[in-house]
Amino acid sequence: MKVDRKEEWKTIKKVCKDLEKYNVNPYNGIILNISPDYSSSISMHIAHHLSHMGEMMQMIHIDVPYPDEDPVPYRNKFIEKIPLFDKQKIVLVEAGIITGSNYTFMCNELSNIKGKEIITVAQYENIHSIFKCDVVGKYYDWNKNQLEFYWERENKHWGS
Repeated sequence: MKVDRKEEWKTIKKVCKDLEKYNVNPYNGIILNISPDYSSSISMHIAHHLSHMGEMMQMIHIDVPYPDEDPVPYRNKFIEKIPLFDKQKIVLVEAGIITGSNYTFMCNELSNIKGKEIITVAQYENIHSIFKCDVVGKYYDWNKNQLEFYWERENKHWGS
C-alpha cells in the first residue's frame, strides 16, 4: 500500500479523533513512540492533539528491530525503560503494524504493571497482524501490497 501525503493526513486526523474517547492528557498519560524512524510523525501529531492547558504530551522513543535483526537487545532496552512510564495511561503509537510481534511483547510486559491502562495505536495495521490495536487509522493487506510511505527511502534491512 503506497501512502501519499493526502492519505497520511486522513489517517492522522482519524487516529487523533478516535483517541479522544480515552481521555488521555499530559497529566495522566505518556506516548511511547514505537519505531521512531517511521512513527515520529504520527506520534508528534498525537502528542500535540492531546495537549491540554498548554502542556504537551511526554513522548519516549522506543526502538524496535528490523526484520533482519535480533529482537532480544531491543526487548531488553524496552524492559529497562519501563520505570520511566510513570503515568496511568500508556499510549503505544506505531505508523505501521506488520506482524504485531513488537506490540504483543510490549503489552505482555506492560500488563504486569498494576493500575496502568494500555492504549495501542496503529496508523496502518496489517489485517494479518497477530496483534489488534485499539485505535487504527486504516487497515491494509501486507500480502497484497506492502506498506510504503511517500517519504521513505531504500532501507537495506527490508530486503529486496
